[in-house]
Amino acid sequence: AGIPTETFLIPAVQHSRKYNSDLSHPQPQVVPMRNFARFLGWWISEGWTYSKGYPYTIGLGQSAKHTIECDDIRESVQVLKNTGLRVREHLQTNGMIVWCSTNKSLWTWLRHNCGKGSYSKRLPDFINDLPAVQQKEILESLILGDGNKRVSGSMVYFTVSRELADQVQSVAIQCGYVSHVSKPMKNGVIPVVIKPAACHLKVSQRHIFIVPYS
Repeated sequence: AGIPTETFLIPAVQHSRKYNSDLSHPQPQVVPMRNFARFLGWWISEGWTYSKGYPYTIGLGQSAKHTIECDDIRESVQVLKNTGLRVREHLQTNGMIVWCSTNKSLWTWLRHNCGKGSYSKRLPDFINDLPAVQQKEILESLILGDGNKRVSGSMVYFTVSRELADQVQSVAIQCGYVSHVSKPMKNGVIPVVIKPAACHLKVSQRHIFIVPYS
């Protein structure tokens, strides 16, 4: 069932430099869970972190043609702005809108809990402790970012991370859907099929095995 959580605490990362006051150190940031869950879905699907050139930079991109998706990203990013984070929005010449922010605490948390590359992307552990209504927030933004919805009501999520594929399947099932992970395509992308609960899925013994993620 999960426990409803109204807010999420982004822990502060202490710098090695000395400050005149403890309050001058980076402070923990409290954000509404709904917005943060949607931001996580978007970042896991479409985001990145820089470690060179622009240290501690968090980025997120989407085609300007996808106006509904861009508006959803803006709404989820707004919560970060409300906590004092500076988020810059820039339209590139290739038609992509990019949102960037420099924040060591969030950058560190994302890398530690959500991975730092497409092949290591994963959902943070606390997602499994949320109720289905809040899990759907992250599932919806994941699908908007790297998936598609079909007229039949079914959805497909695409990722090159095996761990993320299994996690998306797990969250979908917890949200009341029927889901299975399909065989990787020739380009290495793994489809996660998600169907309404009216559908039934048969799991045979040959589909049950242990996957080492590391």
